Amino acid sequence: MKTSWKYKILLATVKVFSLLPLWFFYFLSDAAYLIGCRIVGYRKTVVTNNLKNAFPEKSEAEIARIRNHFYRNFCDWLVESIKGHTIGKNNLMKRVKVTGGMEIIHDMIAKKKSIISMNAHFFNWEWLCVMTKHYPTEYQLMTVYQPAKNVEFSDVQNRLRGRFGCVTVPMANTLSAIARNHQKNILAIHYFFADQSPPANNPFWTTFLNQETSFFLGGEKIATKFDYGVVYLDIYKPRRGYYEVSFQLITENAKETKQYEITRAYVKLLEEHIQKHPENWLWSHRRWKRKRPEGIELN
Repeated sequence: MKTSWKYKILLATVKVFSLLPLWFFYFLSDAAYLIGCRIVGYRKTVVTNNLKNAFPEKSEAEIARIRNHFYRNFCDWLVESIKGHTIGKNNLMKRVKVTGGMEIIHDMIAKKKSIISMNAHFFNWEWLCVMTKHYPTEYQLMTVYQPAKNVEFSDVQNRLRGRFGCVTVPMANTLSAIARNHQKNILAIHYFFADQSPPANNPFWTTFLNQETSFFLGGEKIATKFDYGVVYLDIYKPRRGYYEVSFQLITENAKETKQYEITRAYVKLLEEHIQKHPENWLWSHRRWKRKRPEGIELN
């Protein structure tokens, strides 16, 4: 139970503020886009360089269009994350629809298999907490997260993620938490947001969006260790405030895969989706801040 006075004040402020109507939040989003993105230029250099390196074939005008659309989605994500603390379950379920691949989930559930869901930071990933209502009640939804430097902010975000029963686990505790569930025969769907930068000594490097890029191997290793099924979760934003979730099968039996096979499949699907909808991915993240160490080959 969180008892920090900073946490209590921040949570109370966010909850009261989140009671305002959604249309007002989108008004704030438009203002934030105008001030923070068009005038101040929040991380404009990082976003622009990431886009240019990822899409060297695109013109300056195309890069600017993607960048501006990204900023609009980014601002919507900020206000939607606040509204998420009090938005009703039925309202949120109308806004987060499953449009494909749910039969894959049901098939593995029928076989009593736990699942590793390989996710990415597509807008709005924070609203995926409502997905607990799409899964059978005997399955626990667990999301792995990297704690923010600001502890109170991180705790408030986890309160949002846990509103509808999702269990949040810090990355450092992932294996022990999953092992406990496995030993107790607790079936679970585990969300791994595997598109962020892993530690510098990570051995898996590949070419991704025209750049040498390393990826976390935690999802693959845990899936293989416990022989879980693995899916790729995709989020598409057809219009403001509405999201479509779909699943693609990577493997039903992780133990039968070769080393890096799961990670390669994830990277391929992730790249394909970013190329289709580049404006919907988190370009403000310094994804390519590390260079491949000598002695590590590209996969």
